[in-house]
Amino acid sequence: MCSAVHEAVVSERRPESSAETERGERTCSVCDTAFEQSATEMAADAFCSVGCREIDRTLEDGPSNADADERGPNVGNGVTTHFRVDGMHSAICESFLESTVTDRDGVADVAASYVTETVRVDHDPDRISKADLRDSLSRLGYTAYLREETSETADDVTRRSREMAGLRKRRTEDMLEMRYVVGIVFGSFLLVPYLAVLYPVYLSSFTDYGMIHRYGQAFAEFDGFLFFPFFTVVTGAVLYLTGLPLLRGAYVSLTLRRPNTHLLAALTIVAAYAYGSLAITTGQVELYYDLTIAVAALVMAAVFYEATIKRRARNRLTELTISQVETARVYDPGSDETVREIPVDEVDSGDRLLVREGERIPVDGTVESACTVDEAVVTGESLPVSKKPGDSVVGGSVVQADAAIVDVGEETTSSIDRITESVWNLQSATHGTQRRADAVAAVLAPLVLGVAAVAGIVAYFQTGTGLGVASAVLVTVIVASPWALGFATPVSVGAGLREALEHGIVVFDESVLERLRGVDVVVFDKTGTLTTGEMSVLETD
Repeated sequence: MCSAVHEAVVSERRPESSAETERGERTCSVCDTAFEQSATEMAADAFCSVGCREIDRTLEDGPSNADADERGPNVGNGVTTHFRVDGMHSAICESFLESTVTDRDGVADVAASYVTETVRVDHDPDRISKADLRDSLSRLGYTAYLREETSETADDVTRRSREMAGLRKRRTEDMLEMRYVVGIVFGSFLLVPYLAVLYPVYLSSFTDYGMIHRYGQAFAEFDGFLFFPFFTVVTGAVLYLTGLPLLRGAYVSLTLRRPNTHLLAALTIVAAYAYGSLAITTGQVELYYDLTIAVAALVMAAVFYEATIKRRARNRLTELTISQVETARVYDPGSDETVREIPVDEVDSGDRLLVREGERIPVDGTVESACTVDEAVVTGESLPVSKKPGDSVVGGSVVQADAAIVDVGEETTSSIDRITESVWNLQSATHGTQRRADAVAAVLAPLVLGVAAVAGIVAYFQTGTGLGVASAVLVTVIVASPWALGFATPVSVGAGLREALEHGIVVFDESVLERLRGVDVVVFDKTGTLTTGEMSVLETD
């Protein structure tokens, strides 16, 4: 696929009229295949097949006005700003962070990816600043960062930015892991005495004789209820340390008025903890603290499992990010400063860029002199390609031999940027399984709360006390809430992505695996996508 995209992009650098050979043949504008065409069929662009025509049309067509309207208001001189946000762990975080800035004046489009812990905002800097966007994103435990302006060189800024981003990311992941581990330790510390002390008491209510019955009587006589405040404190610690992301996800769903799987799990753990605390005040022994601990631990384990698998998939694509160039050297022998370094965003059409041996080409263009270029990251071809004056080169490729002067074309973009943009869209998309699970949760959550309300009304007429109503409502939520949906969804998603990753396939949308059932034919554009790129000696004389 990368090869096809590359060839189509390079074709944009060719003259609009396809080359015509002496035999009357024409050359396809996309794949360079020669084919015959009558004079009456001659056109500005020539395509050897319907497929090549569709590829060219897909790349040439810009966003429609309708698409622009859907993305947001016209922001005029807009810019794109990327924020790294600490605290993102699921698709629910993406929805919330997008909602915090979508309606801000001057914002055209927002896309968040919890896989990369990044939020991308298209906005007008004259109407809303980066600092304002950062402040809007930094709430409810999320912390947004943007690159600070310094007097350092562009390379220093880039290196420092990446180092700090890596440190913050590792610190955030370590903190989440520590919170989860500490919560599990506290939970295990509680469940052992809980199982040893309370479960026999529960069983004693089902028998009138035997050792278990005598144990229940002894527990009541020796005031075993003194253990309960200790259970309350430890369970509260687990709820805070391990279940906080669930509670935040539930709050986000309520804020957005879109019930999700986190809300179902949060209803269960909060209802179980509230019922246990209420039971202590009334002298009951059915605390359900074990349910609070088990649900919080299982659901968060599933969420972290899915996030870990997706981060592994993202790391497999690190080469794309590394291939992006932050700065460019403008070569202008007629000026006071023959070579000056500028951010790649400031490169203009017609600029001449100096690329030294071993460096990456910042943007697409044409070379003025012969050189050797490694385009493997874009095309998949492992062998370097010799370029002669006037040949096209793609941004992100590496100059292997001889320095190159690259003339920038009309579009100051890079093929690697377009591929990376496609990867971003895959990472930040709302995926099939999670979307369906949230749709089910959107139906079940109001249903559970409605049934709980009916149970509360019935309890009021039967008991006439607020305590009876609260008990009925909480028990109904505990029994009826399908919290397992919040556990099964990320586990199934992570398992599918892990299976693909183990076979060398990077997948971010697990629904792709489901759609494969309808695929009959797979077409590979060239052998470069099917080889390892490692050379070896087959035979010698």
